[in-house]
Amino acid sequence: MTSSAGDGDYAAIFVNSTNIWKQLLNDEMLGVWRKSGPIPLTGLSGDVKIYISLKGTNDKNAEFKIKNIKFLNTNIDNDWDDDGVLNDSDNCPEISNSEQQDFDLDSSGDVCDPDDDNDFVLDDIDVCPNTVAPETVPTQTSGLGKNRWALLDATGEFTQAPPKQGRAGLFTTTATKGCSCEQIIVALNLGRGHIKKGCSTGAIEEWINLY
Repeated sequence: MTSSAGDGDYAAIFVNSTNIWKQLLNDEMLGVWRKSGPIPLTGLSGDVKIYISLKGTNDKNAEFKIKNIKFLNTNIDNDWDDDGVLNDSDNCPEISNSEQQDFDLDSSGDVCDPDDDNDFVLDDIDVCPNTVAPETVPTQTSGLGKNRWALLDATGEFTQAPPKQGRAGLFTTTATKGCSCEQIIVALNLGRGHIKKGCSTGAIEEWINLY
């Protein structure tokens, strides 16, 4: 864009009568000035009408010229991992995961979540993936049996019953390598008593000693 005279000269761009860009190109110089460079126009779709306006802010005569205008359609990559899910909705925008699996529902997809089940044990050292807390053990309506353990909340600490008669926090998912009581029961092929009442201290210690 070139102006041969005048100060306080503006350039503006309108798309379908809406001003989407405006810039003061010259506010002091009385004489010839030039302005060149790219102007990004984003968010356009369908057929649009683009108007370019050049305007002086004083009563002096001015001559404007516009040369070498090029409109480039640049496709912005809104799907970095090419999994068919746009970045704004992708729970792992940089790693392909078209199924968007998110076991712990923390908005970070399983393929990029370092701890899929939020058991405080990273996936690469987690012996029991997809741990659920609170767990289904114990199954008896009266709750945990005496000196039995289970994950009754999502703190990563096993609860011992009856309340206040055990050592709270003695066992954690970090110590069991991410395994809950019911997962330990299956792995060690323990009896129904553990399912009904919870894991015994000996059972959990046996599991910890394996790892």
